[in-house]
Amino acid sequence: MGATLHRSARIAVRATKPQRRRLYGLLRSAGDVRALVLDCNRQLREWKLPPVVTYQALCREIAGMGFGELDSVAARSVLRHYSTEWFEAARRKKAGQRAGFPRRKKALIAPRWYHGTFRIDGDRLRLPVARGCPPLVVRLGREVPYAAETIRSVTLLSEAGRLYVDVTAALSPEHHGLDPAVVAGVDPGIIHPFAVVAGEEALLVSGRSLRAECHLHLADTKA
Repeated sequence: MGATLHRSARIAVRATKPQRRRLYGLLRSAGDVRALVLDCNRQLREWKLPPVVTYQALCREIAGMGFGELDSVAARSVLRHYSTEWFEAARRKKAGQRAGFPRRKKALIAPRWYHGTFRIDGDRLRLPVARGCPPLVVRLGREVPYAAETIRSVTLLSEAGRLYVDVTAALSPEHHGLDPAVVAGVDPGIIHPFAVVAGEEALLVSGRSLRAECHLHLADTKA
């Protein structure tokens, strides 16, 4: 039997103006969760005390707190990401590599919801919100390309002023259509982010093209 493959599809959100305000409110509230953790650990450093970095300890720190319409599942997803980021930096420092601990605040943070907390019905996505808030049901730009039982999480994010959701599914070997006997080598680079070779086929992702698109988008934004 082959291994389970996790795939993600990025789908645009078609939201009304009131829905956009609420969705951006969720992103800002997730940023508030990260800011709270950073401020707490900064204060602990000033007091010469060890930081709070484990996921369980961070969850205890925010227990009972409210962050706008952000529910507890999404708030804990921010804590999980922070904890993973902190321990990865610690591992790299221990190995003698350059690494920085997470100390930078961000206005918008992408919250994540896991299987069983959200509902997808065709091109409609219902996101959980804090208790007492009205339901939040948004329309997606297209239907999710995965079966409902395979979907494991959805992540709300903003990119270039537009709202998206990343839908992640766990696909079994008979569904992902990949041959486990085929091996691909991936070479991360600086000028060209990725070069992939599998057998006689190759794929090169051009970093110059990506930077050119970023510059064009920046010029359009300024205009």
